[in-house]
Amino acid sequence: MSDPTNAKLLAPVLAIARPDPVPNQAFQSAYGDSLKQSAGALKKWTANCMQTSKQAFDAPVAAKAATVSSVGEDKIRQRENFHKHNVGSRLYYGDLLGEEAAAAVDAKLMAAGAEEREVILSAFRDVHAGTAYQRDQRVSVSHEQYREGFRPSVRGGRRAAARDHTESVATDRARGATA
Repeated sequence: MSDPTNAKLLAPVLAIARPDPVPNQAFQSAYGDSLKQSAGALKKWTANCMQTSKQAFDAPVAAKAATVSSVGEDKIRQRENFHKHNVGSRLYYGDLLGEEAAAAVDAKLMAAGAEEREVILSAFRDVHAGTAYQRDQRVSVSHEQYREGFRPSVRGGRRAAARDHTESVATDRARGATA
């Protein structure tokens, strides 16, 4: 209290009314309480509950796959093909850089080793993901409406189902006529 008169007057009341500190309730949970109960609880939780079912089921498959020699070679070949495709398609950096800069990155990727290519592409992947919202904001409305690519909709699904049905009826009729 800044006023000494009020501090002197309210000192006995503040001594009686001073509350005990309240424990933090925000971060309490069944998981946290169970870890405090016993030393084995943390081990149980990390073994059984700190992974997704996908991770649990994929672990033995990955261990078996690691013992097969052709799997490692296949993964290396897949990464090499991925890098070759990146140079041609300019994935992650084609829409971020101008033509000259993209050509310089193409040359750098062709000359770089596998590890250096991974580092370069992961950096461009992060920048590409971080700027996706801003890039979409710069697209004109008319271009956004007529953008090429697959954009599923209910109407498009009905149209495709009707087209497939019409084609199958026409095919059945043609077979019936020739039989």
